[in-house]
Amino acid sequence: MLSRQRMRFITFPAIIAALLMTGCASDGPLLRNPFASNQARQIEKLSAAELYASARASLDSGDAESALDFYRRLEANYPFTKYATQGQLETIYAQFSAYKPEQALSSASRFIKQHPRHPEIDYIYYLRGVIYQESIDQNLETVLQLDSTERSPESARQAFEAFALLIQRYPASAYSAEARERMIWLKERMARNELYVSQYYLRREAFVAASRRAQEILKKYQGTRAIPHALIVIRDSYAGLGLKDLANDAQAVLNLNHPNFDPDAEKAGWDLWPFNDDDNEAASTQAPNRLAS
Repeated sequence: MLSRQRMRFITFPAIIAALLMTGCASDGPLLRNPFASNQARQIEKLSAAELYASARASLDSGDAESALDFYRRLEANYPFTKYATQGQLETIYAQFSAYKPEQALSSASRFIKQHPRHPEIDYIYYLRGVIYQESIDQNLETVLQLDSTERSPESARQAFEAFALLIQRYPASAYSAEARERMIWLKERMARNELYVSQYYLRREAFVAASRRAQEILKKYQGTRAIPHALIVIRDSYAGLGLKDLANDAQAVLNLNHPNFDPDAEKAGWDLWPFNDDDNEAASTQAPNRLAS
């Protein structure tokens, strides 16, 4: 699963330090129970900079819910400031951190529509892909040893398309390299889903349907590890239909391109989640934190 630590915002010390020093009438940013009755009046008096500082301090401390409260108030009270714009961007990440993917995706689409030329717009495209990818239930796979390739590939397709759009529109983006790596993984995931369906048809002796789905894998997912498995499905489907010559042809293609193929060993080696959650990874996986001038 994608580590929330990996996705933390890059800190720009001079900006954040200045805001924190001026926040909340010298008391620092409000972090605990910001809407408690004894703090309500104090909050009402906060400037845009102070509200933003409190939101960021909450977000950086891992309290995404409190951060979202501050971001909402910031946008309501100071809608036309640079702090509100930055708050809208960071709200997407805060919603993502608070496990509210649908809200995060909605906010991302709204931000792209309202700020198409924002200097960090490529990050929003990237984060959309990450949110879709996270919805493939990585926790279930890791903890319960379930394989989500047996379920609908819709989230994988949406993530793939989101990353592809990022690369198409912003090929020089700092996020493009990792987006390409994720697309490779997603392509494997979609191929595995198609393979699962074709193998299901084969087990049911629906040989024509099994062969057709396996042929689709050969057309759409060249270069993935599903290819030799698909050839086996095609071979066995033709054999089940009594088409021995075609079955032999499929076996010959398998022998030529994958001479040492062992389906059981190969499938056992497929990674469910190839990304390392090390906090020291490249900053390309981290979100920007700067106030647009």
